[in-house]
Amino acid sequence: MLGIIAGVSYATILARFGVHRSEVWYYVNLFPVGQLEWLLMLVLFYPRSDRRRYIDSTLGTFWSYVLDVPAVALAWVIPGGFWIC
Repeated sequence: MLGIIAGVSYATILARFGVHRSEVWYYVNLFPVGQLEWLLMLVLFYPRSDRRRYIDSTLGTFWSYVLDVPAVALAWVIPGGFWIC
């Protein structure tokens, strides 16, 4: 739910500034938003962790980007594409 709220808010704010999803800056600026999402989730679920959360949130965001590649690639292969709820 956090990702949906952050993603819709991010897209709405950038659309007001004229940045569209087809532009590279959309995805470059999305990285810190993903880091903040991961950081919030780590703080909520592991409040007493001794690990450096910023590094873990960066790795989590990077891994999310890596996992998006096959998902987007499948959209080109699956007949009829896919829909996003």
